[in-house]
Amino acid sequence: MTYHAAFALASLEWGRERLTARFDQFGTHQSNGYYDLPGGPLADDSGHAWTAAWTHDLGAQWQLAAEWIHVTSRFPPRASYGELPANVEGQTQVAIRYRFTAGL
Repeated sequence: MTYHAAFALASLEWGRERLTARFDQFGTHQSNGYYDLPGGPLADDSGHAWTAAWTHDLGAQWQLAAEWIHVTSRFPPRASYGELPANVEGQTQVAIRYRFTAGL
């Protein structure tokens, strides 16, 4: 199997705030095994993703974070599970983080 992946990232920090945006492009190519047999299903995967994140430092060890991700991909074997080969998924999460320090 061969694969490729590339991304572009931009991040801006000012004061206690940070904004980040990322674009990912990815794919795989099946080069041996069942999926390469004549008449076997195509198993190459391809897609891209967008991510946007914001963080705010509440103090020395506490941080508030929010992240949104949107992924679009195409994987033909999904059809064998009754799903469409092309899929769009997303997630949004909000977190409060505590950073431990080791004092090293």
